[in-house]
Amino acid sequence: MKNKEIDYSEIPRLTAQDFNRGRNVKAKMKKTPITRKFRDYLIESLKDPADAVAYINAAIEENDGKLLASALRDVTEAQGGMVHLSKKTKLNRPNLYKMLSENGNPRIHSLEKVLHNVGLRLSVMPEKNRTLQTA
Repeated sequence: MKNKEIDYSEIPRLTAQDFNRGRNVKAKMKKTPITRKFRDYLIESLKDPADAVAYINAAIEENDGKLLASALRDVTEAQGGMVHLSKKTKLNRPNLYKMLSENGNPRIHSLEKVLHNVGLRLSVMPEKNRTLQTA
């Protein structure tokens, strides 16, 4: 049985915060009839690098490490899963699970490896409406 094409423009956009904290997700989802589970849609959409970037940036803007770890787990799943990532990064799979858990605290080097292997990179930008101090 072939999957039907979905008009993504009719599906409400949900942020990482909506999904991971369960805020008004059901209310937003009821507005549009959906034939697939949201999780399936999320993972499918995170295969697109632009969607993955927007999803992770939304998590970063919340200043919540647990939310960021959850977003990274979702992107990792979309890009082939932990086993695949473990092989590509040469990082121990149990350590990857621990690093991307709610209580994980990844080192910058490990985080860069994870992001690199799902086609992303770290970037630093000035905060909105703030100038950098000069000495």
